[in-house]
Amino acid sequence: MVSLHSIMVLQYEKAEEIKKETAVMRTIYYDKNDQPIEGEDASLVWAKQFENLKGRIVRQQTTWLGFWVSTVWLGLDHNFGHGKPLIYETMVFRGSCSDLDTRSYSTRREAAVGHELMFLKWSNPLRLILWLIRDRRKLL
Repeated sequence: MVSLHSIMVLQYEKAEEIKKETAVMRTIYYDKNDQPIEGEDASLVWAKQFENLKGRIVRQQTTWLGFWVSTVWLGLDHNFGHGKPLIYETMVFRGSCSDLDTRSYSTRREAAVGHELMFLKWSNPLRLILWLIRDRRKLL
């Protein structure tokens, strides 16, 4: 005769087995070499790397029009587990304006290429004219 206790234990074990099979553990922390940081102390390893400025900045430049283009390593997957991890980011600023343009990348190489493209985009004189027109509309 099978006891109620043994049935409950079997159900629990089966539930745990299903949980293990269906659980998708996605790494959210990545090091400065684009490699996943795994383990229980992953957040601490990431935090120590993030504290160190060396290697965090991919490139920062100011266009001749005064737009500041900055590309940095974030080390956190900003794609939140959907597709390739996005751990680098390029942002464009001018004066006290918040970010005017943003792009994210999966690797340092993609980030470096993306930075150059963003720098060229925001070096175009037409970009400044469009930005000034849009900015003026906000003031009206």
